[in-house]
Amino acid sequence: MTRTVKALWLACVVLAGSTFALQANADEIRPALLDIKEQATGLFAVTWKVPTRGNRVLAIKPKLPASLTLFGSPTVQDAPGARIEHATYKNSGAALTGQTISIDGLAAVQTDVLLLIQLQDGTQHSAILRPVAPSFTIPLKASKLQVAADYWRLGTIHILEGVDHLLFVLALMLIVSGFGPLVKAVTAFTLAHSITLALATLGFVHLPPKPTEAIIALSIVFLATEIVHKRRGRSG
Repeated sequence: MTRTVKALWLACVVLAGSTFALQANADEIRPALLDIKEQATGLFAVTWKVPTRGNRVLAIKPKLPASLTLFGSPTVQDAPGARIEHATYKNSGAALTGQTISIDGLAAVQTDVLLLIQLQDGTQHSAILRPVAPSFTIPLKASKLQVAADYWRLGTIHILEGVDHLLFVLALMLIVSGFGPLVKAVTAFTLAHSITLALATLGFVHLPPKPTEAIIALSIVFLATEIVHKRRGRSG
């Protein structure tokens, strides 16, 4: 094994290990979830799911349209990696279209909020609220193209904000030969990341954070080994 390959492999292993320290001290980057559903009774069921790390809950809070007022007391439950609040709101009669939903405190943290709105007439809206754009004005019609762009941006931004993700992409660049195959590999990784983020945020997938972080670091070590095999002319 040449010195260059040794240094490259060691750098990947060290950076994979440093992922733990970076994730332990960084702000939470898993998305929060604000789910608003209009019921047949005219009431609105609101679910607010906030990521947690240990006992720390992100200091963010949704600001709903002025026409919605709290009905009864909300219930709070702790789930793995998140705190979930269920509440019921009643509407004063004003249409929600044209009104704005925002997240207080979002500009101070490194996370996104997945917003889902389902109205009684079947209309559905979806948006990604970010620190630079913490509000959403409910339109008359939902744009499927805008929803797809939001989910794609969600996955892309989270990759760019994560050292482990960038390291994984760097390893792919060293393994995959040719511009076309590289674009396909990075696109597949981004698409898969967007899907898994959405599934985890919506509660369809439940994975404990620490084992997941260990597997991510291990996958980078595997890629580093593949790089060594390729540089030595052996198949992985």
